[in-house]
Amino acid sequence: MTPSAACSIEPASLDFGAVSTGASRDLTFVIRNLGGVSISGTVAAECAGFSIVSGGGAFVLEPEQNRTVVIRFQPTGVGPATCAVSVSDVCQSVRCDGRGEAPPACELVPASLSYGEVTIGESRSLSFQVRN
Repeated sequence: MTPSAACSIEPASLDFGAVSTGASRDLTFVIRNLGGVSISGTVAAECAGFSIVSGGGAFVLEPEQNRTVVIRFQPTGVGPATCAVSVSDVCQSVRCDGRGEAPPACELVPASLSYGEVTIGESRSLSFQVRN
């Protein structure tokens, strides 16, 4: 029996959720060669707001080898964004979804305060900053 090509992408899609404009989020997928022959391809993302951090470009995977790819979503505006990251003829594309959000108007630093245990009748002061 002649060995065949077989590929697995895990996960099959990436959901970046909400990301503020001016910020970014990185997520990872893995290409696995599950077949009995080598597979080759080119990992490419040509969509606004999405880029390949590592693992992009041309590749060859021998049987049982894998390749990790890191995708960055850095929204170019407010609203939904979608990209299909191409991999090879043997493997399906990886769907990427994200949503650009306007950055917050102000920021509290730290984001939360922990007073710990305070005895009745006593007080504890903590401070925070409001940044614009």
